[in-house]
Amino acid sequence: MFFIYVDKHNAYGYIKDDPVRMYSYLLKILAEKCFSQSIEEDTSIIFDRSFSRIQQEALELYLLTQNEHLMNAVNKISIKHLQSQENQGLFCVDFACGAAMHKITNKNQIYFDIIKDKVKCLKSIY
Repeated sequence: MFFIYVDKHNAYGYIKDDPVRMYSYLLKILAEKCFSQSIEEDTSIIFDRSFSRIQQEALELYLLTQNEHLMNAVNKISIKHLQSQENQGLFCVDFACGAAMHKITNKNQIYFDIIKDKVKCLKSIY
């Protein structure tokens, strides 16, 4: 697992006050890293359905336009918005992210200790 933590206190106001812009910025970084090699199979990008429909569409548009070369790959890249309560994998990701946030923001490591052997990188941005 890799975690990227955004310290919103140090981020520019126009980014921290606009969650779609902030996630779009992070998506660009992640897409460049994750899809820098060729994609051998169909891939799904999954978001927790915490945004409104308009915000979801804005994120998708940003991802599609900023990474057009990736979206035109031979193998299909699909974007899905799912509820974590209905998807076991996403539920596990929610737990892992919550554990990392408790470690960083609350200085409480009890949940992080459960997954620490699986964590490859915990990095702060800003």
